[in-house]
Amino acid sequence: PNLARAPPSRQASCATAPSENLMKTRPCALAVLLALTAPSATGITRALAADDAGTRSARARFQEGVAAFDKGQYDAARVAFLQAYTLRKHPAVLLNLAMSCLRGGRWLEASRYFQQYLRDARDAAPAQRESAVQGIAEARSHLGHIDAQGPAGTELYVDDERAGVLPLDEGVDVEPGAQSVRLRAPDGREETQALS
Repeated sequence: PNLARAPPSRQASCATAPSENLMKTRPCALAVLLALTAPSATGITRALAADDAGTRSARARFQEGVAAFDKGQYDAARVAFLQAYTLRKHPAVLLNLAMSCLRGGRWLEASRYFQQYLRDARDAAPAQRESAVQGIAEARSHLGHIDAQGPAGTELYVDDERAGVLPLDEGVDVEPGAQSVRLRAPDGREETQALS
């Protein structure tokens, strides 16, 4: 197995100014609020009644997140959006969660949540998808990147956290600095490298 580490780029690659990106989060917040409050297409049933408390809690956490984000309290917004997502797995909440991480300097989390959003929100509006793509680029400008090659089915671990199975569609984003990278081949052989 071969590992390659790309040094972090320090040049920001977002095409829009930060204030423009912040403006894009408002329509997303509205879309999520509508999604969290919209009735089911089949109507309200007893099965949904049990979910009402969860939906109300998710909506409240989401609104707290929007308020905190608007005040520049990005860590509080991140926590509120994470709670909302835990209660109601709606992909649009991920975009707000990712933006909070990005503005709060949590680059790795931001990159992961933006990527998850792009995977989960297949019917997202083009503007929302573009915001996520730009967010990934901005987050990655602060991160390192590991590319690994090896036999199909080889597991990749970064600092003892499973990062994926080869072949990867793309490499793995990592915080700048030293990392321990371990590859475990399907036949059980392992290779560990320290990267810095």
